[in-house]
Amino acid sequence: MDGIDSQPGTKTTVALRMTQSLSIVGWAFPPSAKGGCEAVGLVLDKKLIFPGVSGNARPDVAAAYENSAVTNVSYLIQVPASHIGAGTHRGYVVCVDAAQEATRSFTPLIISVR
Repeated sequence: MDGIDSQPGTKTTVALRMTQSLSIVGWAFPPSAKGGCEAVGLVLDKKLIFPGVSGNARPDVAAAYENSAVTNVSYLIQVPASHIGAGTHRGYVVCVDAAQEATRSFTPLIISVR
């Protein structure tokens, strides 16, 4: 999986008001590279808090990896801050493959809601 608006391994921090929403857009495919994710989601504080929508075409990703099996790999996760809750939370985007194996993003996401 790619990083979230940063280099892999560095953290990304987002500050939200309770009335706002978090939107995460990206692409991911499981290490097997036999297709896109069966499911994607946002895990915060070690709990899946919101599933995402995946499977839209990213021909640029398929071309970059020279693998047409990873064409439909984009995802969108939208979460109202009120579902996250007040405070500071640490999480990751996860990609679940057909064998139900989960792979997380390299980049930790720190979300602060006030």
